[in-house]
Amino acid sequence: MPTTLPTSSGGDLEKAYAGIFEVIALDIAFTFEEVVVTGGDYAFVLTSSSGTQTVLAPEVTASESNRELFVLRRESGDWKIARYMFNKSE
Repeated sequence: MPTTLPTSSGGDLEKAYAGIFEVIALDIAFTFEEVVVTGGDYAFVLTSSSGTQTVLAPEVTASESNRELFVLRRESGDWKIARYMFNKSE
């Protein structure tokens, strides 16, 4: 979650991000820096991203760049995001 909002998980996570995307639009690209798949059902992914963020009202666009950590868990053969954290890279 953004640094100004409380941590969310489970069903609350979808609701929290729906609220975020009602007020901003992102146009970003991810670069995969490292992917580590464990012998089990977990993987760790380090990324960096850059692009723009637009606050929808008033329509104000600014550059956006972050570093991200994704923890993925395999469920029924599919990889799902189990944990996600990011911070500003600048």
